[in-house]
Order: sequence, then C-alpha cells, then structure tokens
Amino acid sequence: MILQKLEKLKKYFENGDIPALHKHEVNPGLPLHSRENYLYFTLTCSLNFQRLSPNTWKSALATWNDSSTRFVFFPEKVVNTDTQSLKDALLKHKLALQPNKHIHIWQVISKTFHDEFDDDPRELFKRNDFDSMLILNTLQGTMKKQFPYLSGPKLSNYLLFILLNYTDLQLKNTHVISIIPDTHIMKATVELGLLSREQVNPKSVERVWQSLLKNTKYSPIDFHSILWNWSRNKFRPKV
Repeated sequence: MILQKLEKLKKYFENGDIPALHKHEVNPGLPLHSRENYLYFTLTCSLNFQRLSPNTWKSALATWNDSSTRFVFFPEKVVNTDTQSLKDALLKHKLALQPNKHIHIWQVISKTFHDEFDDDPRELFKRNDFDSMLILNTLQGTMKKQFPYLSGPKLSNYLLFILLNYTDLQLKNTHVISIIPDTHIMKATVELGLLSREQVNPKSVERVWQSLLKNTKYSPIDFHSILWNWSRNKFRPKV
C-alpha cells in the first residue's frame, strides 16, 4: 500500500503536479565529470552544516567566480597557502562563517585530498569501488579524522546525494544512503503514517525508510526530493 502511494507521488513529481523549488545549489556549470566539478561540490558540502543552505551555495559560487578566491577549490593550492590568506579568501564572500573552525575544516579536507587522493575526490570513490557502503565507512570510520564535518552522518550522506545529482557519479548499493531526514522529510514521514509525531526524529525516520525500501527496487534517497517538495506544497496532491 505504502509503495503504491510512493509510486503515485513519484509520478506526480515527474509530471510537475508537485512543483519543484528551483534548485538552490547554484554552481558554475562545470562539466559533470570534471575534477573541478567534484571539488566544487565536495568542498562546499563540508561547510553546509547548521546554516542556510541557499546562502552557502551562493557564497560558493561567488568565491568560484572571483579570480582572487577561486584557488580555494584546488587542494594543491590550498596546501601551499598560508592560513591567513586562506582565511581572507574563504571569508571574503562568506563561504566560511567561522574564521577558525571553518578554515581548519577546509585545510584538513584539502590536505587529505592532496596527500591521499591525488587532489581529486573521484579517487576516493574509485578506491572504494564506487560502493556507497564502503565510501560511507571510509568517511565515517577509517578516515574520520581526515574528513572533519564530512564524516558526520548527515553530511556524508548529503555529500553522496549532491554528487549523484550534480556530477556523473554512479554508485552501487545506494540503498544504504540515508533519506537525509530534514524537517520536510520528517513531516512527510508522519503524513504518510510511517511514524507518529511522538515517534519522529532524524534517526527513527532514517531507520523506517531503510526498512521500508529494503529488498525493493528503490533506495531511500530516490524519494528525498519528491517528499521534500511534497511537504513544501502542503502535501498536495493527496495520496
């Protein structure tokens, strides 16, 4: 029954009956497969936490478009830049908001890509056989200290969601990627009757979607944008 409802919602979304908010992940429109494209989205994701997401992406684009600050997206340049110069560049268009913590995060992740992955996020996925489970285990476990913020459950899953949508990345075992239970996803989960208002929290939502779609052709991440926009549209159309 619930799968039938989800397939209805999927059709509504594809047909435009659930209006989609214009994507706020503004970007330079780089070739999907390019190293630069992967770096732009990966590094920006690392600072997109506990802040207004549209503002983060606007700041990232402004930083990219400014010839004096674009270097921050290239690990080989970051590791050869002094901390004050990097701080000035990341703060200029408010890509970084916290002058010490955010700069440190950017430095550490850039150094990780420089030292371990040939300055290229694509190497991270290649070495993990493009397997979602192995990639998440690397980010959250074996290399947790080398990926501050990105190692967290929310951002590591968000990163894969973003890259699947804005690069040419293709992954195996996408069913292990979280639905990314933000406010709209939690509301939609309650609306569909999967959890009560008393039961709903990010962890319970994540678990219920993993359980619901296990052994189906769908992954939880397949429904993130659909449910997010359905919630924004006040759960219209009804299912």
